[in-house]
Amino acid sequence: MKKKVPLYKLFPSIITMLALCMGMTAIKYTFEGNLEMAVVMVLIACFMDGVDGSAARLLKSSSDFGAQLDSLADLVSFGVTPAIIIYHWKLSTLSVFGWVIALIYASCTALRLARYNVESAGFSSEKANNVTKIKKNTYFEGISSPCGAILVLTPLICTFHIVNKSSFNVFIICFYMLFIALMMVSRIPTISTKAFKIEKHNVTFIMAILAIFTAAIFLMPWTIIPIFSLLYLFSIPISWFHYTKKLNAITVIDEIKE
Repeated sequence: MKKKVPLYKLFPSIITMLALCMGMTAIKYTFEGNLEMAVVMVLIACFMDGVDGSAARLLKSSSDFGAQLDSLADLVSFGVTPAIIIYHWKLSTLSVFGWVIALIYASCTALRLARYNVESAGFSSEKANNVTKIKKNTYFEGISSPCGAILVLTPLICTFHIVNKSSFNVFIICFYMLFIALMMVSRIPTISTKAFKIEKHNVTFIMAILAIFTAAIFLMPWTIIPIFSLLYLFSIPISWFHYTKKLNAITVIDEIKE
């Protein structure tokens, strides 16, 4: 007798496929010259990427198939699509060199996702040391692919409302795009929501702040997103400092035990 799968178990994978479709639709809008809608599609894909994993855990439908599908969708939406958008916006003026920069960014996204898949599979089967546990519980290694996509699109987003379309030099965009690409494949610890613990008596206040933030995103997204992108970049050295502090504390404890 063939095993049947409840329809609700497919819901997370459906969300992942919709995110993939948003990424592909962004490419369509790019070819049509509507870069603002292209960015909107990528942002929607980012939101869906955050939802599908939570939905899978909530519905207890996590699987290796879902994890691989999620990575493939991420490669399109957060690797290939942003590279094409930025190439169409600025890098095409550099011809082959601009295309090479776009290829490097997409390739680094693929490398990051491949490394994440391999290490996620190995983490459950091997005994993790304290350093690994610190990173797994409170930090990402490098910039995540959705954050990378938003960051690399931030200069373009700034031209929607904050600055003139000709404000950014193409070579600055090249170096910035390479920096984000290298940060994605780096081992530098970056901030994760897992690091935040909220006291019960502060939950109402935090929810109110989140509501205000959500409203601000809808009312003036092209101003709020660059601000938070900048704050995220500034958080990277802070994350590195806190990670190093925790690592040193563990090293001292291990030495005392010995």
